[in-house]
Amino acid sequence: MSGAIHKAKKPQGRKKTRFYCELCKKQCSDANGFKCHTETEHHKQMLRVFSENQDAYLRKLSGKFHGGMMRIISTRYARTAVLMNTVYNEYIGDPHHVHMNATRWTSLSGYTQWLASIGMVWAEERPEGWYVRYIDKDPTATKLRLEGEEREKARARAEREARAEMEEQRLVEAVEDIPEAVVEAAVEAPKTIKKVLKRGKKEKREALF
Repeated sequence: MSGAIHKAKKPQGRKKTRFYCELCKKQCSDANGFKCHTETEHHKQMLRVFSENQDAYLRKLSGKFHGGMMRIISTRYARTAVLMNTVYNEYIGDPHHVHMNATRWTSLSGYTQWLASIGMVWAEERPEGWYVRYIDKDPTATKLRLEGEEREKARARAEREARAEMEEQRLVEAVEDIPEAVVEAAVEAPKTIKKVLKRGKKEKREALF
């Protein structure tokens, strides 16, 4: 189980990769130091404690990871969709973060889909990765969001009506500019066509007899 507890911190900026034991809250300078730490009696004792209370530790670490991720999503990106990798990179920038390998989730995409399944975020998978948008369930915030959506719908409807009115006015003005004789000819044209067709049918019947 130690593999679920140990984590090697990713390089940040130009810093060297640092190795960290989540269980012991111990930071090691390099891989050799990390290996030596895992062989200490203190680490082995903590590992035994963890093995006896595995579910409790996983719940605690998962909760801490989840809380940290959601703080970033709900504060820094509350009103916009954000790439989940961006959120995760910001989260692991905290030297005291909980690595995902120590939680109940095995991948960032799995965690993202879980968030969406419980209604905490809207999620969409795109070519560059998963995007999420925070869902604020506070009654006041929900009311403001719905009011904003209604205002946006009203604005779009008013724009459509204005465009339709302008188009209608343009057609009226265009018709007004057409000479009267042309308008009368256009009106009479269908009548003339009907007369021609009627005469043609009559001549065809007479030819048969």
